[in-house]
Amino acid sequence: MAQIFLSYSRNDGNDYVAEVQRELEARSYATWRDTRDLHPDQDFTADIEAAIEKSSHVVVCVTEDSKRNNSFVRREIQYALVIKKPVISLLCTKNVVPHIHIINNECLKYFEDKAKALNRLIEILNDPRLQNEPGNQPEDTFRPYLETALQSIITGLQQRIIRQIDLRSTATPDAVNAPKHQAQTKPLDVFQLAMSGVTMGRNVEPEQVEEKTDFDTFAEAFEYYNHRVLLMGAPGAGKTITLMAYAREAYAARLEDPTKPLPLFGLIPTWNPETQPPLADWLAETYGLDKATVQQEIEQGRALLLLDGLDELGRERPIDPTKPGGEKYDPRLRFIKVSPISNQILMTSRIEEYNDMVARGEKAVLDGAITLQSLSEKQMAGYLADQPELWRLIREDEHLWEITTTPLLMSFFAFAYQDMSAEERIQLTQLNNALDLRDRIFLGYIEKRYEHESKKVNADLAFSLEEILDILGKLATQDAASLWGTTNIISPYEQDKVLNQSELVSFAKLTRQMHILISIETGSFRFIHLMLYNVLVYKYSTLALKDENHHARENAAIALGRIGDARAVAPLVVALKDKNGDVRSSAASALGGIRDTRTIEPLIDALKDADWTVRSSAAYALGEIRDVRAVEPLITALKDEDDDVRRSAADALGEIADMRAVEPLIAALKDSNEVIRHSAVNALTYIEDVRIVEPPIAALEDEYEYIRSDAADALEQIGTPEALAAVKKWQKQQRKR
Repeated sequence: MAQIFLSYSRNDGNDYVAEVQRELEARSYATWRDTRDLHPDQDFTADIEAAIEKSSHVVVCVTEDSKRNNSFVRREIQYALVIKKPVISLLCTKNVVPHIHIINNECLKYFEDKAKALNRLIEILNDPRLQNEPGNQPEDTFRPYLETALQSIITGLQQRIIRQIDLRSTATPDAVNAPKHQAQTKPLDVFQLAMSGVTMGRNVEPEQVEEKTDFDTFAEAFEYYNHRVLLMGAPGAGKTITLMAYAREAYAARLEDPTKPLPLFGLIPTWNPETQPPLADWLAETYGLDKATVQQEIEQGRALLLLDGLDELGRERPIDPTKPGGEKYDPRLRFIKVSPISNQILMTSRIEEYNDMVARGEKAVLDGAITLQSLSEKQMAGYLADQPELWRLIREDEHLWEITTTPLLMSFFAFAYQDMSAEERIQLTQLNNALDLRDRIFLGYIEKRYEHESKKVNADLAFSLEEILDILGKLATQDAASLWGTTNIISPYEQDKVLNQSELVSFAKLTRQMHILISIETGSFRFIHLMLYNVLVYKYSTLALKDENHHARENAAIALGRIGDARAVAPLVVALKDKNGDVRSSAASALGGIRDTRTIEPLIDALKDADWTVRSSAAYALGEIRDVRAVEPLITALKDEDDDVRRSAADALGEIADMRAVEPLIAALKDSNEVIRHSAVNALTYIEDVRIVEPPIAALEDEYEYIRSDAADALEQIGTPEALAAVKKWQKQQRKR
């Protein structure tokens, strides 16, 4: 017999639902009700939805509090209606009206006659002819999309394994270009003022409430910042799952009330920074919606934009991928510039990658930013209350403590550890750094998920565990090494390079069941978390650096640079001596991406490589690392016979911004190649020295317009009277032309 789902408000429905549960179970009905004490936007599981799916009926104990906007009951009714489950109302208090979507269903007056209501309930449960059809839903053009998107969000939550953790957050006001947040005011109590004898007039000031800096729930922070928030955190801090939990509430609210904002969920790494499509077009194409209609909703401020993974677009990259030292752009900044200045917006990003953008003076235009905090000792102890041995181990091991303060790794670790052998547990504690521990935890998770699938009746295991790890590694590495720098979006094109169609169907099904891959639009999929993706890239690529095929070695080097794992420094330094020039060049670029000062000397040596692409990549990498030891070798590289090497050297000297480079860069302004002159102008603007005023002034006469324009911008940035006078004179000349 299928179970009966019992929906109720925790605030005033406990006694009623407990009575109903006892009566149903006494009649041999299985029941399910949620007994957790949670705020809806802190419910990171899909336990409720999974229970509704397994139930034959949903019985709603209708009380006054069940009508509250943020009640779980609203969400439970909406999901039951979406998946066509019969919903039965039990009116538990007098004068309470059922929810609008089930108001026309048969309502049992439990408050009036409990026995009669229960008997009728049993009749309805036993006779399909008496069961209510789904109620009339409000008209909404977007209803099919909303129902599909809600189910997709719930599927995504089901694939996560994070249990209840109350994530706390702290305001990070300097992260966004926000209007000054007005301290909230406490409303005047007119009657209290009248009784106090205070004369009400212009001199009565409302009591100021101190601006908040800490929030217990995300919903509280989102409300406080006018529903326009950047949500940041360390890897695994819970950004995506917080967004998904809030999205679930937003979709349920819109299904209930078409006047609520239209939720539009977008995976930012699927947006193309090359073509830069308008936000409305991108979101409409993602869900097969009409572009004009979506554009109208956004233009009129009626949308809630749920934008996940700004950091996954990647850092600055060359406009031409084949020229790593060439002109660059930041895909994250391009996305921010197409984001509307109106509408409710929730955008997520890893904090380190976002700060990289802020360091160059770029910020999102939102009303506030909050950063998810690491787990406290109390939270960790509560999470592991049923695993005391694991909690003791974490407390005694600084490396384990370091990585398990993030919810994702805590949940993965708890899952993997419970089935580890004594020998495996000992091996875990013998690892000597946090990244090795992280890798072992994720790989342990995959192993345990595979074991779980293998124990199922009629298990269809078309691949061994070793094959799965190898294929996952190939897919992740191939994506990380992609020419256009996509991250964790495995397209059908990339899938076809590794598996044939028949293999792909079986592989995708198995890895989805194992909660490793998640299907997204247009046949693509992604790993459940970017950290898992990085683990597999590192594991596969460090081995592939020794592959006989030089293309495999080249891709491995590129991929290791993209994930920025410092453990890859040693094998990449070895790759700087590879017999193939493309591999050496990719290794140099990768070391620049990792930005580890241990690589300075090997990269300086690479400036003497016989292959110009290696020299250019090495110069570019030295600029990324910004170590002053590279200044003199880069000055020498300004005289390299190859144009690309000279350009990369000029760009790198600008990044390091050492005064020793001023004279050599001034000399480079006379280079025969206009691209190098352009790089020299830009480089000089970063060096704080009065001698840089004259070279940009001279560059105002360059034959190329874009060099003249950049020189004018540089002079305005310098801002001295001499510089500004030169710009003013140049602008006047431009108007005369």
